[in-house]
Amino acid sequence: MKPAEQNTLESAATKRVSYIIATKNKAEYLQTALELHRKLITPEDELIIIDGGSTDSTLEVVRENADLIDTFISEPDKSCGHALSKGMLLARGKYIKHLTDDDIVHAEGMEKAIQVLEEHPEIDLLVCGGTRQRGDRCWPVCLPPGINYGSSVEGVFKWGASGIGFVIRRSSLTMIGLSPPGIATDKEFAINAIENGAIVKFCRINLYHHVIHDHSAVVKQKK
Repeated sequence: MKPAEQNTLESAATKRVSYIIATKNKAEYLQTALELHRKLITPEDELIIIDGGSTDSTLEVVRENADLIDTFISEPDKSCGHALSKGMLLARGKYIKHLTDDDIVHAEGMEKAIQVLEEHPEIDLLVCGGTRQRGDRCWPVCLPPGINYGSSVEGVFKWGASGIGFVIRRSSLTMIGLSPPGIATDKEFAINAIENGAIVKFCRINLYHHVIHDHSAVVKQKK
């Protein structure tokens, strides 16, 4: 068999974006999220749902939205990072985008992020901005102009790293690794990427709206 031209790991991708949702016992939020994600996910993409063994009506929600879901796994996991790693192992997309069952990812912002990654194949992890909301208070998540985010791990500690703003080049996982299993998975993932020599860049794209609920990890695991 003759080898294909430019036969790379990236060229082996069969989907454009692999969207991954990790969830457990939040059927109501999952239903709302899937309704919103219908505007985001195209026929070129795939949706993977990793459920931690829910005992509520999550399975019913999945069945009702079977036309949108490509892969559904339901089994116990140790953490959100553990669940996301399962999804990353199953991903077939050129890019990986983590979704949540209670946040919004803007379709227009996602298209802009993909365009940036297409035009800059050297970028391994693109970190985008967005907005956050807690109760009636809403504020932007964006870095000041001129910040060379990703040049050192100190920037992650100073400016943070919100995973809902990540768009990952799947072929770069061989260098970065999977999602850390601990609590601060977003920061750990960005730090691992920088420490392992990956190119991490911040882009001033309004990619997401993150609503901080009482059950959100940033509240429940604050200490």
